Amino acid sequence: MPAVGLFGGLSLLAIGLFKSSGARALARWQRVQVGSLEEGRTQLVTGKARSAVAVNSPVTQTPCAFYLETVEEYTGGRYAGWNIIEQKPYGGFYVDDSSGTALVLPGAGCLDLAKPEITGASDGIPMDTYTRSTRRREQFIAAGEDVTVMGTPVPLGNLMGLLRRGTGFQLPPELMTELLNLEKEKGPTAILCFFGSGLRTVTDAAYEDYLANAKSSSSTYLQLGAIITVVTLGMILYTLKPLLTSTPAGY
Repeated sequence: MPAVGLFGGLSLLAIGLFKSSGARALARWQRVQVGSLEEGRTQLVTGKARSAVAVNSPVTQTPCAFYLETVEEYTGGRYAGWNIIEQKPYGGFYVDDSSGTALVLPGAGCLDLAKPEITGASDGIPMDTYTRSTRRREQFIAAGEDVTVMGTPVPLGNLMGLLRRGTGFQLPPELMTELLNLEKEKGPTAILCFFGSGLRTVTDAAYEDYLANAKSSSSTYLQLGAIITVVTLGMILYTLKPLLTSTPAGY
């Protein structure tokens, strides 16, 4: 039991150090206004999410601009548990501030949302190793929410080239039509876009709130990890005390 506690405490310390490092890195990022974004440079912007196209999230049917649907499957046997079998991002939004706008198409790996992930009902827990059960989880960003976006933007023309080849994005038909018209009317440099490997983080919070939450989260993990580690080490030393203080026979 003490070994489990020690492992847990050290694990929390490691998570806290990782989050602390992330918070320090976040504070060093170059923050700019949306209208001052430069192509090909890593930058951070914060503003409001805007979308003329509303979609419904898959679990709660909440109107939103973007959602991530995660499909999990429960397998029985020795290593029973829920395992992710598919993640499906859908939609996108514009991030606006007083200076301009940019397009954001999030993927599964860049989301760091403050809202809790919502899990739908499952088919039930199978009683044998041959039956499978599935459930869905959702995360979403609604129009009008504060958002912070970090990454390297590129012109609209780069994105449209990928979309025409059918590469990796699931967008509402109305949004696709809107982008085609924007490119036609204003050209391939009409707007800068965050997507794919050029998109590092998307969160549903203003920059100041996101930074404060990141610092608070790292501090909580560090404090909890330190407490568990110290208490567990104390238990181990107390258990070993008779062995450490006993006098060998013959002395």
